[in-house]
Formats: sequence, C-alpha cells, structure tokens
Amino acid sequence: MPSLLLIEDNDDVQEILRTFLTSCNPPYNIIQARSFEQALEIFQTTPINLIVSDIAMPGMSIGEFMTQLMKFYIQPKIILFTGLRLECLPPMPKEIKIECVIHKPFDLDDFERRIAEAIKERPIKVY
Repeated sequence: MPSLLLIEDNDDVQEILRTFLTSCNPPYNIIQARSFEQALEIFQTTPINLIVSDIAMPGMSIGEFMTQLMKFYIQPKIILFTGLRLECLPPMPKEIKIECVIHKPFDLDDFERRIAEAIKERPIKVY
C-alpha cells in the first residue's frame, strides 16, 4: 500500500483528505504532519511514496522545506495544493519537480487521479 505524507495545518482539511484517501481504491496509507518541521522528522524514519502538502504553512517556508527534503530524497514526488493565486506562489528550489499544484477548492476525484498518476509515473529515489 503506497504511503502518502499529508502535510496540512488545518485539522478539518486534514481529516477530510485523510478520510477520502483511505477510502480510495486502492487505499493509501496516510501519514499526517501538521507542519513542515514535523514532516522532516517523519522522513528520518518512514519511507514515503508521495508528499501531498498545502503550500502556506506556519513556520518554515515551502522553499526551505523542499531544500531540507532534498537531504532525504533525490527526487521527491510532491503534489501541492493552495488557495493562493499562481503569481503569489513562493519561490521553490529548481531541483524539485512538483507533480502538480492544485487550487482550492478542488474536486476530490481529480485529486485522486492526480495522486494515482504521480505514484505510477516514476519511482521515488532515496539517498
């Protein structure tokens, strides 16, 4: 069962997405983090197939998170979601390939399709 790390600081959004993703066919193993800092701690001990994350989080910026993430993964697979307009997105390291950015609110069936495609497209490479 593929493991997805869901990074979201809003408890309601986190619960809706977790419930949805665990009910998919096939279901996903959802590991939850409420901050980028907590996500980095999880990477030290847990293999992850795909990162699904909100862009705007308290604390560490998305760019700083991705820079730190590259210490664990050569080419992490990341799907981002946001309520921000494209021109307002923060800068991100060029070495990181974002599978897609999904704007809130989003269609859950489309979200599931994008996750399935990202997991199939290329295997994750681990240091």
